[in-house]
This record gives sequence, structure tokens and C-alpha cells, in this order.
Amino acid sequence: MDFNLTKTTKKIEYNTSNNAASRSILKYDLKRWEREDICSSLYIKPAEPVNDTALLPPSTEVAGLFPSSDQYYLLFPSFGTVVNNEVNIEVVGLALDPLPKLGKSAFIELANSVVSLVMNRPLSADETSLFKNTVNQFLFIQSPFHKVQLRVNEKTVNLGRTSLGGTFEKSVSIGRDNGNTKAVYNIEDSSDDTVVGEVYISPNTGFGIISDIDDTIKFSEVLNKKNLFKNTFLAESKSTPDSAEVYQYLKNLLNPSFHYLSGTPQVLLPNIRKFLKNSQFPEGHINLRELAILDGSVFELADANSTEDYKRNAGLKIVEKLNKKKFLLIGDSTEKDPEAYGEIARRNPQNILCIFIRRVIGVNAEKEKDLNADARFQNAFRDIDNSKIFIFDDFTQLKTLDIKNGQCKN
Repeated sequence: MDFNLTKTTKKIEYNTSNNAASRSILKYDLKRWEREDICSSLYIKPAEPVNDTALLPPSTEVAGLFPSSDQYYLLFPSFGTVVNNEVNIEVVGLALDPLPKLGKSAFIELANSVVSLVMNRPLSADETSLFKNTVNQFLFIQSPFHKVQLRVNEKTVNLGRTSLGGTFEKSVSIGRDNGNTKAVYNIEDSSDDTVVGEVYISPNTGFGIISDIDDTIKFSEVLNKKNLFKNTFLAESKSTPDSAEVYQYLKNLLNPSFHYLSGTPQVLLPNIRKFLKNSQFPEGHINLRELAILDGSVFELADANSTEDYKRNAGLKIVEKLNKKKFLLIGDSTEKDPEAYGEIARRNPQNILCIFIRRVIGVNAEKEKDLNADARFQNAFRDIDNSKIFIFDDFTQLKTLDIKNGQCKN
């Protein structure tokens, strides 16, 4: 296998040999990569590789693109519910391989070039440490067509093979309801039992909260690309004012299931979990976006329309699986939360109690003029009862509402 970084052509090529003939797998424009956050993360659960590529379809020779002696898994906090006294859980994860040495060197060189280009100044010691930690999380690639089995409640469940993007996802019944609010599982072929997949179990009744992350509860400054880069790679993540306190208030008030829904790439899960824990947000399901190099979806990262599609579809899946709950949808004005939430509410009006949108100001005045315009919100929330929609400026405003009884605005 060859990994070529050609500075003159500004192209990166991955090639694999097939019967002595070199076949190009993927090409993409380096300049575009410099503009976008193409992220990977720290992958857990080292395991023995599954060496059965002969069973793969003829078109999937890319399964051996990055041979390695280790397999890594990233396990997502998910949700489960009780149906007919049986507990059903959603299992979601990502299988990865480490980049080869040459690929790592090229990526590190690229990362250093990007930070120099964006910041145009030397980094402080703290910034350098954070940047190194984040770059280390890039040095993996999704592992397609990998067989996955899990252990849960002393039984083995076959999840099939990972997708081209390395993901695996399946609904699994784990037995009779015993009142537990949390379940855990391990990957069957892993030698490490210390890191587990977590599933938060709640009845299919009561309340649920679907919350965006960036610029809703996490200070990101999406509308300022330089600041977004700094907040993502060079600074410790900070929560937006009063957001964690209000989420704890809502937890005590409603006892809801929490579903953190973000366009952040899946491979940044460790950073997101660290942020939620350190900021003291309630535990819950984390749903991040599948963006892989091998299937080309990574190039959708900066596409606002694809982000809207992702959030809408992920939100719809949650609402439809927990179809007897009443949901609060919480987002912000910087991206496509209003449009995605509007479509979720139009399709499931009986399940949506309130829609709360944090109005972001002071980051990019020119863009905010249109993003915070009444006409934008009127179109996003067309055909939805206006009493369900609250565009707020301060999270503490939510504490003044009788949300439990359906009051969404003053």
C-alpha cells in the first residue's frame, strides 16, 4: 500500500495493489481538507484482528487498505427502552485501524501546516499540548466490513459486519426488565474489559430531551472559522452560560431521557464525553455524525444541507423509537437546528412538547442578521403551533416556564 502526499499537485492518494496492478482508491483536494475539520479520535478496546477478507464481496478490497496488528473500537453511549417487559437497547459503535507510519507522518505534517495557516502565530505551551492530543486522535481510519460480536448479560450477540464507514448499529433485546436504568456491554473479541459500551434505559413514557451541542451547550463559535478551530483544537471546551445548571434543573423537574445530537464527527466522541462530564451535564445518549474517508462522506462536513439532513434523520429515529414520550428539542440559531427540528415536529406533532432555540449573537454580525431574522424562524417552523416555539437568549429563561404542563414561552 502507498500513501502519497504530493505537494505540487495538492492531492492525497491512497493506493492498494491488486494482482500487481496499482489501483487508485481515493483522491481528494488538499486545499479542501485544510478548510474543513476532518477529525478522528482516541479509539478504545484493542483486540485481535478478524482475518477473513476472503469472505468479502469482490468490490471491497479496500478492507485491507490499512493492515495492522490491532483493531480498535469506539463505543457510543446509547439508549434503550422497555417493550412488553423486555429491555431493548441500541448498540452503536465504530471499528478502526491505526494509520501506517508514513500516513501518520504525512497527517502530522499537514496538521502543523493547517495550524500555522489558521493561527499565524506560535502556540502557547497549553495550546501545543491540547493540539498534540487532538492530532493524536486523528491517526486512525475507519475499518470497513469487520465482523463484530458483543457480550451483554452473559450472552454473545452477532452484530454482523461494519459498514464502509466502519460503523455498526443494531437493536438488541437483553432480557426481562429488572428496573435498571443503565446497561453495559463489551466487544466479544476484545482483551480489555475495562471499557464498556453504556446504554441509558428509560420507559417509553414521560419526557425526553434532544439537544444540540455546538453553540447550544458548548461554546464553539461556529460562525467564526478561526475561533471555531481554536475552540476545537487549542482550548479546553467550555459550556455556554448557565446551560449545565438548567439541564440539571430539567433533569430534576422532568426525569427525561437525554439525547445529545450533534453534527460533530463520530470520531470526536472522547472529546464530547469529556466536555459533558467536566461541565456536569446529565448523562445520556450521544449521537454523532458518521463521516468517513473511504465512502467520501467526510466531504459533507462543511455542507449545511447535509448537516440538516443528518440532524433531522437522527432526531426522527429517536422520536419514532420512543414514540410515547414528549420531547423538548433544544438547539441554536447558528446552523440548521430550526429547520431540522421544524421537520421533526411537523412529522410528529403529538410527540413534541416544546422547541427551544438559543439565539447566538456577537460572533458574526453579518451572518447573524439573516440567521436570527423572524422570517427565517417563521419558515423553519411553518405549520407548527407557535406556542411550542421559544427563541431565547439566556438559558435561565427556561426556568421561568411551567414546562411540565406544556408552557413553552412566557
